[in-house]
Amino acid sequence: MRSLLRLLAALLLLSALLTLAPGARALASRSAPATVAAAQEIPEPAVTVPPPDESEPEPEWTFRYLVPATVLLGLVAVVVTVVQYFVRVVRTRYRVVK
Repeated sequence: MRSLLRLLAALLLLSALLTLAPGARALASRSAPATVAAAQEIPEPAVTVPPPDESEPEPEWTFRYLVPATVLLGLVAVVVTVVQYFVRVVRTRYRVVK
């Protein structure tokens, strides 16, 4: 029991570390905020560039295929677990006496 608690605590600590590490790295790498120049200091651009088209980007292949597949596998696992519980536990719970 004691080793199970240690394992659970280690897994919890590891998951917290893996979750918080990228955010801490991004927070540390932020530079100082840029200063805003006064309106008279900004020169007029030589060439005006039109704004980009507001078209919807195509989702990544991981989002298109892996996410639905993972959700479907999770759903199948839950259904199989419920059926297995019914077959092993609920079915043997009551016996009909003749």
